[in-house]
Amino acid sequence: MQVNTRATHAAAVARMASLQSQLDRTQAAIATGKRIAQPSDDPVGSGIAARLRRVQAADTARGTAVDAAASRLASADTTLGAVATLLQRAREIGLQGASATLSATDRATLAAEAGQLGEQLLDLANTLGPDGAPLFGGAAGRGPAFARDPGGMVAWTGVGGEAVVALAGDVRAGNNGPAAFTGADGNAFAALDDLAAALVAPDATRAADLAAALTGTEAAGSRAADAQAAVGTRAARLAVESERLQAADLSLEADLSRIESLDMASAIARLQRLATVLQATQASFVKVTGLSLWDRL
Repeated sequence: MQVNTRATHAAAVARMASLQSQLDRTQAAIATGKRIAQPSDDPVGSGIAARLRRVQAADTARGTAVDAAASRLASADTTLGAVATLLQRAREIGLQGASATLSATDRATLAAEAGQLGEQLLDLANTLGPDGAPLFGGAAGRGPAFARDPGGMVAWTGVGGEAVVALAGDVRAGNNGPAAFTGADGNAFAALDDLAAALVAPDATRAADLAAALTGTEAAGSRAADAQAAVGTRAARLAVESERLQAADLSLEADLSRIESLDMASAIARLQRLATVLQATQASFVKVTGLSLWDRL
């Protein structure tokens, strides 16, 4: 009788402890809204959720790189648009300077403006991106992308190619300097220097010098326009990738929610059932132990 009473007592205590533990876990789940508080709650679901979170973390890092590249491309697009406007003004100056009605003073004024445009162009070419690195410096992290040499000629001082974002094919995060400003078919700096010099050239050579300078200016404008178009194409690809990553993130969040989130109505119903069963078990335990002779032995 004593052994049976002790066993019954121990079983009842264990039953109440189990019910209390289940009750506590259910209350915690309701408080957090999560049905998986630790891997042991659902080993399979926990493993799937962990894999989904690794994918989500990788996509987040990728999205950060895409956003940074898109920001640099947006800055490059704005800068190249300003370059196009500047070169258009240079062309207008060249056409004005070709007029035979201008005085030497007028042409000198135009030449001074062309010189100022050259310095403005140098400033634009050395524009820094949102990350603080030069937009047109290639892989150079710091320092100007272009600088004048001792002879006054502007040269690229960048390094290598620009950073890339790996998609289906690598997408460059900008334009290096030579692609946008220099080259045999359109050196913008040389064109503006030539324009300033042509405007104050002797009468005998001025017309030919201005014609050559205008040709160079137009070529530089075409080069800048091509560079801007390339930037736009890359930005469009990054925008598509950004949208894909956002859609993927929403899908992953939905999958994680299905795996981890708690069915609140079911949980509350379970909590009520557990509380009822625990109360009944406790009441039964008190009644049985009150009638038992075990505690009197």
